[in-house]
Amino acid sequence: MLAYLEARGDIKNCDDTKSNYGGAYADGSGTYVKSDGTSHPWKGGLIRKCWYDYFLVSTEAQDDPLKLASGKQYCAPGGDCLVSSLTVGQTCQSRSTTISVDVGLEIEGFSLGLGVSTTDEKSKCHMASDTSQCVWHGGGCHVVWTQQQMVAQKGYRRQRYNFGHGHETQCMADWGMRTPTKNVNYGCGSKCEDTNTCGNTNGKPC
Repeated sequence: MLAYLEARGDIKNCDDTKSNYGGAYADGSGTYVKSDGTSHPWKGGLIRKCWYDYFLVSTEAQDDPLKLASGKQYCAPGGDCLVSSLTVGQTCQSRSTTISVDVGLEIEGFSLGLGVSTTDEKSKCHMASDTSQCVWHGGGCHVVWTQQQMVAQKGYRRQRYNFGHGHETQCMADWGMRTPTKNVNYGCGSKCEDTNTCGNTNGKPC
């Protein structure tokens, strides 16, 4: 029955049941993560069962765009100089609205061998705070730029049901989630006049 539905394109979009699923994933592909949203509708004189399965298809590390992370630091000639504080805000997890907190925690546990650790904070946020990363010598005006590393995960959810003819897929929809890791890149080479619109952190103009 499932192969027949896939061949005809009759699997609905869980986010818009008036249209068919048009995502890139085949039903059953990827790594099964968790099920939730179980319900027991009444149909055909019997209580049936419906639920959502969540599958992870890809996980990769990504670097967010560089952000200005400090005020201008004017350094005197002949000594070491560093900023006293960083002004960049925190970066927090973003996820599709259909992913609950519990499901999100399960997804985070599937790094697929990526070798990075996401933030331990309950808020799922991380902020650059190490002022010792940039030390300048010889005077001049300097600023710090930072770049937060993220774990980007993509997959899909499917609604399964059993109306007396075995388990069948009723709809599918893609989801995405990005979670900050504990890793931050620090750019120390920019002068105060650098706009960094082209990604320079070495004092060179764009």
